[in-house]
Amino acid sequence: MSPNLRVTPVTPTRVMTWNIRWKGGERKLGGWDWDDRLPVIDSVIQRENPDVLLLQEDTEDMTADLLFTGVIDQYHLPPRHTPVFLGDKSSTRDRCNHELCGIFWKKGLYECVTSGCYEWLSPETDWVNVFTWVLLNGTRPLLVCNTHLECGLGQLHKQDNSKMVRHIIGLLQQQIEGIPFLLGGDFNTDKSGFDYKLLTGGDLHTFKMGGNPKHDLLDVFKVLRGSAQSARALCHNGTTHNQWKSAEHAVAISNRKHSRARGHGRHIDHVYIGSVCRDVIHVTDARVVTDCVEHGVFASDHFPIVVNLNIL
Repeated sequence: MSPNLRVTPVTPTRVMTWNIRWKGGERKLGGWDWDDRLPVIDSVIQRENPDVLLLQEDTEDMTADLLFTGVIDQYHLPPRHTPVFLGDKSSTRDRCNHELCGIFWKKGLYECVTSGCYEWLSPETDWVNVFTWVLLNGTRPLLVCNTHLECGLGQLHKQDNSKMVRHIIGLLQQQIEGIPFLLGGDFNTDKSGFDYKLLTGGDLHTFKMGGNPKHDLLDVFKVLRGSAQSARALCHNGTTHNQWKSAEHAVAISNRKHSRARGHGRHIDHVYIGSVCRDVIHVTDARVVTDCVEHGVFASDHFPIVVNLNIL
């Protein structure tokens, strides 16, 4: 090897995002009780073995139950936060029953430098939108963000939430400059609407509608590298909200919807990297984990997404 040839070290990182469904009321919707689902969730996390784990619809008592099963022992627990409220209203909901949007990271790989949480209320309901973030320091620093946005919205309100996400990314970039970042979570929308285009930013700049390109997001399914690109065409062709049923049922749900979305465009759970990070975060694999059932029990009414990254 030439002494002048420099080899850039790579940090391989596996990220998993999963809405594990609130504890309580599952049977009314065709699901299974939390105590029945818990070992299945534990098994899936153990099998997929993410370095960074993003959960939605998780609460403090659910986290305590996951700790009891043992698999979460290998992770640092999400930090406690006093939320920064955005918008005109602030939440008064009990934090013990509040969604954590927890970010877990493996012990020995990363340490937390700083963290935070933003929340904003729906203008028409009491839904609390949550956006948590953790700055991790390991072989390479990484800013990890996690969100859960309101369901059942019309397109204009979805666009408002996309604008809020972009606003938060701007706030974080002012605070934490030059650090590569990713965002995962339950966005409760497929990728056919303008709300998705607001997140990714393309049409904003094409039609000169404003928006800072530094706040643009890149969908991991669109920036797969190498042989993984061919897997994009073979990815789960249905919603990631499975309604406690199989992948085939999720595809049938999407087929019945009047949406232009196809392939990964039908997913309502998303993972993004920052557009400004595309040269330092390479996406080598992205897939929906549809094998989340044991002994007839489905772990959640959502399928998780697992992404493999090389951080240069």
